[in-house]
Amino acid sequence: MKPTKIVYFICFVFLLLFLVMAIMPSGGYTIYGDFKLKFPTLAGFFIPEHTEKKDISFIIEDIPTESLYLNVSLDSHSDSLQMAVNDSLRQTLSKIQYPGGDRSILYSFFEKLNLASTSKSRVRIMHYGDSQLEGDRITGIIRQKLQGDFSGDGPGMFPIIPVSTKDWSNNKYSDNWKRYTGFGNIDTSVNHKNYGALLTFSRFTDFNADSLRADTAFHYAWFEITPSSRPGSKSSIFREITMFYDNCTMPVFIQVFKDNELVREDLLPVSNVLSQYKIVFDSPASTIKFTFKTKISPDILGFSISSPTGIIADNIPIRGGSGTEFSKINREHLSRMLNMLQPDLFIMQFGGNVLPYIDSEKECKDYGEWLEAHLRLIKKMIPKADVILIGPADMSIKEGDEYITHPFLEQVRDALKNAAFNTGSAYWDMYEAMGGKNSMPLWVDAEPALAAKDYIHFSTKGASKIAGMFYETFSNDYKKWKQKHKNEKTIP
Repeated sequence: MKPTKIVYFICFVFLLLFLVMAIMPSGGYTIYGDFKLKFPTLAGFFIPEHTEKKDISFIIEDIPTESLYLNVSLDSHSDSLQMAVNDSLRQTLSKIQYPGGDRSILYSFFEKLNLASTSKSRVRIMHYGDSQLEGDRITGIIRQKLQGDFSGDGPGMFPIIPVSTKDWSNNKYSDNWKRYTGFGNIDTSVNHKNYGALLTFSRFTDFNADSLRADTAFHYAWFEITPSSRPGSKSSIFREITMFYDNCTMPVFIQVFKDNELVREDLLPVSNVLSQYKIVFDSPASTIKFTFKTKISPDILGFSISSPTGIIADNIPIRGGSGTEFSKINREHLSRMLNMLQPDLFIMQFGGNVLPYIDSEKECKDYGEWLEAHLRLIKKMIPKADVILIGPADMSIKEGDEYITHPFLEQVRDALKNAAFNTGSAYWDMYEAMGGKNSMPLWVDAEPALAAKDYIHFSTKGASKIAGMFYETFSNDYKKWKQKHKNEKTIP
């Protein structure tokens, strides 16, 4: 081909591309359903649009996240001054919100905290949420701060098979255990919906084996937990352990070892009633091991490790959860287990998982109403417990070459806030606490990174930071209540 023809061909291609750019709408053409054909526009080519970067340095540049676990003093007066400025700016974004501005809805819980600080009572907090909580993230920081301020130790509730590893322990178990969940892909071999407060249980024989009954051979299983050696972690102190179990169709011989020494052996009787098995140790355990021998496994709904008094904070991640899973399991069974645990506060952290499936304001409203029904369900089961609903974090989608906030995130946030207020619950806006619209990319680009490259999940350091921000505003409200309480007592 002659050089002139090559030049003409290239010019023709460029002209054709410019014509396509001229007629292409900025949003592209919808081909079928959600499938869109997108192409650069002339305006976007010559005058590219860029999302305006906001300054949230007062949020992402602060005390190192390690100091959230330990009491780390500031190096200088200038550090203290800068922290005071950052605190003031951050608190304007991250305050807990109350229906009608009525802070008194948490006063009964603050009173319980105050009693726990004098070792007169036990206070339980159940923190439910989506995958942002996996690995004890967020909950672990809140628990550590609460136990440091109000006494208590131990990690609270946990299943035999965790979704992901937790930094307060090393779990080991025999390979015949199987995990069953009341959410996600539910195993159709399960002949009931008694999944309990963790929405999961574990067994070491299949449900299909139940038909064999007494003719089957004995099965053995074991579970061992060892606290981590992380300095300053009160979650790693094991003073007492309680096992929750159900569906015990055959007698179960169990042995319990503390630090490799047998401390208890028992026979769990046949029972179809939710039960608990508790052991209090004379001194904190370095290792706890349970062994099981039976023909048919019971359903092990989880363990709880705690102290006799002080704070218990349960980390309960529901992968893919939206907070609307509670109605899918046996409500009577759930209520029975919750009443055994006697929680004083529910922290419900949801919203992010519904965003990929929401395409309209009506769907945002519908989700808010559905979650509201579940908040009412939980409050009906435990009327004396308070609720704090935490909304979604900023969540980005890619538009062109940039990451921007999901178009329906703020509507979902508003729907959740309405759900909280309509049920007399408090609300914490994690989205605004991060910095609001288009803040997630700044968390991703921070040094060190505070969020993952999926522009959805926090990094470990980011989860620690957001947990610290929540605890800061929660603690401020507690201190205001305490000061008000003291002032009222001085009135004749």
